[in-house]
Amino acid sequence: MKSTLRGNRPLYAYVGSYTTPERGGQGNGINVYRVDRRSGAFTHVQQGPRTTIRFLRGFFPGMWSFAMFCLVATLGLDALGKWVGFALALTSVIPIQMAVLWWGGRAP
Repeated sequence: MKSTLRGNRPLYAYVGSYTTPERGGQGNGINVYRVDRRSGAFTHVQQGPRTTIRFLRGFFPGMWSFAMFCLVATLGLDALGKWVGFALALTSVIPIQMAVLWWGGRAP
């Protein structure tokens, strides 16, 4: 069966961001993304693949901290209780994130 005309047209997402200067705003207005209908992947139309690569270079290393948080929360919530488990999970993220920043050459 053939796709309809609507299914062949590109799908775009318009994402707006704005914050006031009084709040130290870093918003940059409306951005346009092309959405792949099969995978759901967004591609920044105006800035292209360099912006995507820059984003992913920051995003993927941060996933180590997220994975550690999930692991410690999973193990700690049952054994230690809600408050201690979450506190331990939150504090376990700090050394991981510091190591990732140091490894990436962006230590504070």
